Amino acid sequence: MQWNWPLPSALPITASNGKKWNFLLMVGDDWPLDMFSEMPTFNSTYASGFIVFPNAVSEIPLCFPSRASTYTGQSARYTTVTNNDSGETYSVEALYRTVHTSLQGAGYHVGFVGKVYNGLGEAGAGGFGDLPWHHPGVNYMSGQWDAPDYFDWVELQSDGTTTSHGTTDTNTTGTDYAVDVERLRALTFLSGVPTGKPWFLTWASKGCHQGNHGGGEPEPPSRYASTNVTLTEDPKTFGVDPTSLGIPDWAANDAEVPWDSTAIDAIRTSHRLALRVTRAIDEGLCAVLAQIEARGETENTIIMVMCDNAIGMGELRMAGKGNPHKSGTDVLLRVKVPGISGNTCYAPVCNYDIAPTICALAGAVPAVTPYGMSFHSLLEDVNKPWREAAFMINPDRSPTFYGLKFGGNPGAVYYRIAAGGGNTPSTGGWTDLAQSVNVDIPGAAEILQTLEDSVS
Repeated sequence: MQWNWPLPSALPITASNGKKWNFLLMVGDDWPLDMFSEMPTFNSTYASGFIVFPNAVSEIPLCFPSRASTYTGQSARYTTVTNNDSGETYSVEALYRTVHTSLQGAGYHVGFVGKVYNGLGEAGAGGFGDLPWHHPGVNYMSGQWDAPDYFDWVELQSDGTTTSHGTTDTNTTGTDYAVDVERLRALTFLSGVPTGKPWFLTWASKGCHQGNHGGGEPEPPSRYASTNVTLTEDPKTFGVDPTSLGIPDWAANDAEVPWDSTAIDAIRTSHRLALRVTRAIDEGLCAVLAQIEARGETENTIIMVMCDNAIGMGELRMAGKGNPHKSGTDVLLRVKVPGISGNTCYAPVCNYDIAPTICALAGAVPAVTPYGMSFHSLLEDVNKPWREAAFMINPDRSPTFYGLKFGGNPGAVYYRIAAGGGNTPSTGGWTDLAQSVNVDIPGAAEILQTLEDSVS
C-alpha cells in the first residue's frame, strides 16, 4: 500500500504569516513517565499550547532503533536497525534517507545537536567511514559522541573537528555539562540561520539517560544536585509482585530479582536523579523557545518534544527496556502548532510517523515512501480518522514480541510473545497487559496484514 504524498498547496495547516514552517524536534533520552512534572518553567509558560499524544509509542523501545525509525519514517525492517550495534547496515542506506536530507533538499537550513546514534562507530561497533563524521543532510552539527557521558565527552562539529569537554561542571556557563552545552549549541544554530531561510533543528538531548558509559545513574548538574522532587509512583505496579496482578510469566522473568528494599531504593534514587536532570532540560528548552520568540518566529515554528523511549522507574519492577509494557513503549510526545489550541489526541501514533509529518508540513518529499503516516491532519482535528493501531516489534531483546498499540482513553497495548528470547511463546490470540490469558482482537490479523502491506 503506497501512501499518497500531499503537495504543499494541499496541506490543511499553514502559517498565518505566509512563511514556511520552521521545526524544532527535541528527542530526549530515556525520560521517566513523569518527566513533565519536573519542568516548572515549561509548564507555566508553554505547555498549555501543546497537543499531547498519550498513546504515542516507539516501534522498538531502544535508543538506536527508535532514533533510526524517528529520523527515517521507516520500520526497523527497512532500516535494519534492531539493536544498538546495528551501525554498519544503517550507515550504508538509511542514513542518507532521513528527514534531514529531505528538508535540506527542500531548501531548509538543517541543524543537529546532541546525541549521535548509539552503535554508529562508538566503541568500534559498526561505523560510518572514518570518524568523526558529518551527518548527511545537516548544515550545522554539534553531535555528542561517546553519548553515555554527561562529562568528559567528545563533541563533533560540522567541519569534522572535535572538541573534548571537561570532567566537572563549571556551574557558570555550563560548558562541561552535556545538557547545558546542547542548549548553547541550539542557540548558536539559531543565530546562524541565513536570513529568510526556513530551518529545521533536531535536538537529540542526552538527558535523562544514565551516565558513565551506559552504567551508573542519570547525572544532574551541580545546581540541581540537591533539588527535592516528588515521586509519582503507582502502588499497583511499584514494588508489587506482578503475578498478583495477573501479569503473565514473561513479566516475572524480566523483573528485578530479588525485588527487595535495596532494589526499590536503587530505582527510586535513579528516578530522583533523572527528574533533577529534567530541570536542566526545562531550562534549556525554555531558553530555546524564548530565543525563537525573540527572533519573531513563534508564528511559523512547529515544536515537537518527545523521547526515544520511556522508563517506568519501577513499573512492574522492570528496570530495563525492550518490554511491551507502558513505560517501554511510550515516547511522551507533545506537539505545538501556532494557531492551534492545546489538546489531547488519543490516536495511536508511532515514532516512525514523525518524519512523514515533518515532511508533509514542510512540503518536502521523502527520499523513499515512508512506512509511517503523516499525522498533520490530527494536529488540526485530534478526532480525525486514523489507523486503528500502531505496529511494534522487538526482535532482539527478551522477551521478543510483536505488538499493537490501540488508541482511546485509555489506550491499550496487545502483544504476542514470539519464539526465542527465553520466554514462553504466546498461543492463540493476543494478550492485554492487564490480563493473564490470551484474547482475540477482532480484525487484528487484518490490521497486521495492512501494516505489512504498507512497507514499500
